[in-house]
Amino acid sequence: MTSALETPGGATLAPRLRLLIWSGAALSVWAMSPSAIWGWRIALAAALYAALALITRAGRTAAYGVRAVDAAVDLLAAAGVAAFTGGFHSPYATLSAHGVLAAQGTLGGRAGLAAAIVSAVLGLV
Repeated sequence: MTSALETPGGATLAPRLRLLIWSGAALSVWAMSPSAIWGWRIALAAALYAALALITRAGRTAAYGVRAVDAAVDLLAAAGVAAFTGGFHSPYATLSAHGVLAAQGTLGGRAGLAAAIVSAVLGLV
């Protein structure tokens, strides 16, 4: 089964998209909320994880378990950034949608539903 984010050459676009999204989030949190030190640190850690994934998996499609860990990192990082920048009312709360969409695109339907449920639970915390 091929991923929805797979290129014709077999490599996935997910690590590049994750790196772009988390790098932008880290810069945005740092610029817009400089007092939320842990918010931009979490986003920066997620960006570094995405960069490491991009480097180590150059041109290869990751195994299902590795993609599941990637989705979990995205969901936890989104919850952490939102928690440290205003909680439910944070402008960065929409980052959880990235985690859900990434799980849906790279793991499939049931994993996307599970990611949505986990994201909703983490949003309540």
